[in-house]
Amino acid sequence: MWWSERVLAAARATKHQGLLATRDLGQLRQGIRARTDPKLRRERQLAVAGLHLPELPERSRQEGSVWAVTMVRNEADVIGDTVQHLLDQGVAGILVADNGSVDGTAQVIRGLNDARVYLVDDREPAFFQAAKLTELARRAAGAGADWIVPFDGDEFWFGLEGSLIDSLRSLASPIAVAHVHNAFPSPEGGGWRLDTSPARLQKVAFRWHRLAYLHHGNHAVFRPGRPTERLRVLHTPWRSFEQFERKIRLGAAAMDLARGRRTDSDTGGDHWRDLALLDDADLRTAWSDLLNGRAPEIMEWIPRGELRECHWRHARQWAEIWSQVSDEGATRK
Repeated sequence: MWWSERVLAAARATKHQGLLATRDLGQLRQGIRARTDPKLRRERQLAVAGLHLPELPERSRQEGSVWAVTMVRNEADVIGDTVQHLLDQGVAGILVADNGSVDGTAQVIRGLNDARVYLVDDREPAFFQAAKLTELARRAAGAGADWIVPFDGDEFWFGLEGSLIDSLRSLASPIAVAHVHNAFPSPEGGGWRLDTSPARLQKVAFRWHRLAYLHHGNHAVFRPGRPTERLRVLHTPWRSFEQFERKIRLGAAAMDLARGRRTDSDTGGDHWRDLALLDDADLRTAWSDLLNGRAPEIMEWIPRGELRECHWRHARQWAEIWSQVSDEGATRK
């Protein structure tokens, strides 16, 4: 009868709301633990003490205001492009924490000469990424941020069919999940090929919450709310052999330092340590295999689907990129 169907529908809705409430409570507990657990407190103290920020504006939350935060080391060849891309997308501010770069990364940031970009001196050498970026997000929130985009220096963020800013502002959900597609240099040089299959791990942007805490790698955030998949990231992890080799050696050292100063769980990033065990000749072989689409699994950021030529430098939304590499787009060509 009609009334029994309505009762069942109401019961299902109540159960669903209960499950969401349980999930939110679990997320809050994780965020609180990350901030208060004695085993994690020392790491957070070291991370926060190492961040030396310039003066930021002091504002209450501005509805729809999007800020981006990152920590980088030796990304001079790409960081100018990723930051400019975010500026072109309309972000209100960007905090870039430079972790002891020696390749001119800080000079590249200063050279952008944009008042929305704030260069942070990160003097803590260990790779305490989650703690550092959570602190940067908190500082951005104090400057008026509503949404936080935690990005890596080699990531280009897009909305599906609109700008990143418009996509975030249109969401009712406070957590925006981004599928990641890796892009690799063409073997011939001078061009890029996009992996048509998404990477194994996703990234997140989120509305600030006072108990929010980022997961290592920016793959998740501990805060209440149901995630919505509405963003894409084009990731350029490997750009030249010199950058590939340098990133492996320095990354492994930073991860080992972080591991040596932690007392609880693993810091992640096992691929850095595995790759650092290879000698120069084996790294050359791994690089050649990567360019030819058959890289070893230990490299983590490897081709997992078909690689297709892609021109993405001037794209403003993901639809412009996907139309080049999808089967439908290829057929139109």
